[in-house]
Amino acid sequence: MNTTLKLSAMAAALLAMSGAAYGQKVETKGGLSISSNDDKYSVKVGGRIHLDTNFYVDDDDLAPVSLPTDVFFRRARLTLEGKAEQFTYKFENDFVASNQAGFREMWIGTKLGAANLRLGQAKPYRAMEELTSSNEVLFMERPFATGSGLFDGRQYQMGAFLDGAGSNWGWGTSVHSLRSADGPANDGIGFTARGYFAPVVGDTSNLHLGLSYSLENPDENVRLRARGRLAGRAGAVPRPTFGDSGDPMAVSVSGSEVSAIGLEAAYQAGGFFIQTEYAMGTYEGDGVAERDVDTYYVQASYLLSGASKRYDVKKGVFKSPSVKTGTAELKARYDYIENDAATATEIAQMVLGFNYYFNSNVRGMVEYVSADFDTADQSVDLIQTRLQFSF
Repeated sequence: MNTTLKLSAMAAALLAMSGAAYGQKVETKGGLSISSNDDKYSVKVGGRIHLDTNFYVDDDDLAPVSLPTDVFFRRARLTLEGKAEQFTYKFENDFVASNQAGFREMWIGTKLGAANLRLGQAKPYRAMEELTSSNEVLFMERPFATGSGLFDGRQYQMGAFLDGAGSNWGWGTSVHSLRSADGPANDGIGFTARGYFAPVVGDTSNLHLGLSYSLENPDENVRLRARGRLAGRAGAVPRPTFGDSGDPMAVSVSGSEVSAIGLEAAYQAGGFFIQTEYAMGTYEGDGVAERDVDTYYVQASYLLSGASKRYDVKKGVFKSPSVKTGTAELKARYDYIENDAATATEIAQMVLGFNYYFNSNVRGMVEYVSADFDTADQSVDLIQTRLQFSF
C-alpha cells in the first residue's frame, strides 16, 4: 500500500473514531462534519475534483513540437480538518500527485494571544491570488505573480506560520525551510510577510489594498527559479526561465538569494469585480548574473444574475458567490512576466472566458487563452474547460 492510500485509510479511521468517541452532532452541508456536544472536538472531511480539458487551436509556432488535446484531472483532493480542545489541525492530499508530492496543507495550529500559529506545511504569505483557494480562483490557472511563475514550484513550504486579522485589516508572516514534504532535506531558509487593509467592507462593496515581501536563502543543494508556462497543462508546453539562483549548467551555487516585493489591490461593487497585483523579484547568486523579474496582471469579472463575490477579511482574499441556482460570470485577464537580461525574456497572456455556478458545490469554466513568448517568437492559442466539484 503506497503512502497516499495509507494516509487516506488513517483519515477514515480517525473520522470513525471521532464519531464514536465525541460525535453527538453530525452535519453534511459543505462536507461531512462531526463534533462533540461541547464543541471541544470536531472533525470535518472535504474534497475537490477538477476535471480539465486542453484543446490547442494554434500551436504551429512550436513545431516540431505538437501539443495534444487532453482530458485530465487537474486536482483530486481529500481534506481532513478539525480541532481537539485548544489545537486545530489540517491534512490535505492531492491524489493526482504520487506519494508525498501530493501533500498540500498539513499542519497543527493553536492560538497565540490574538494570533493564529500553525506548524507544518502551508502557503507562505505572498501574492493575494496564491492565497486564494483553487476552488475560489477566478481562472483555471493562477497568474505569473504566484507559484505558477515568480515562485515556481514553491507554493507550499514547511515551517512556522503566524497570522491575525481585525474588522478590516490583517497580516501574516512565516519562517520556513525551502523544502516541501516531498523535497530533499536542506538548510535553506525563507521569510515572508504580508499586510492588508480594506478601507471599504460590506456585503456587496469592498476595497482591498495589500503589500507582501519574500526573502529566500537557499543552501548549496537548492536551486530556485522563476519560470512561466506559456499556456495550458497538456504536453510539452514551453516553460522559459526568467530568474535562477543557480548556474543553469550546475546543480547549485553558493551565496544565492531570492527577494521579492508585491503590491495588490481589488475592488468589488455588486456583481463587478477587478483585481490586480504587481511583483518584482531579484534572483542572484555567486557566479550567476543577477536577474530582476517583473510581473503583473489585471483580471475582472461580472456576475450576471445580481450575485456578488464574498470578501474574507480573515484571509484578505475574495471568494466565489454563494448561490443556490445557476449563475453566470463573464471574465477577462491580462498577465505579463519579463526579466531584464540582455536577451530579455517575456510572456504576455490574454484570457477570456466565463464561469457558470450550478450551485455552491459545482462550477463549470470555459476559457480562451492567447499567449505570446516574444523571445522565441512563439505563440499558442488554447481553449480550456473545467468541471469542478467541491464539498
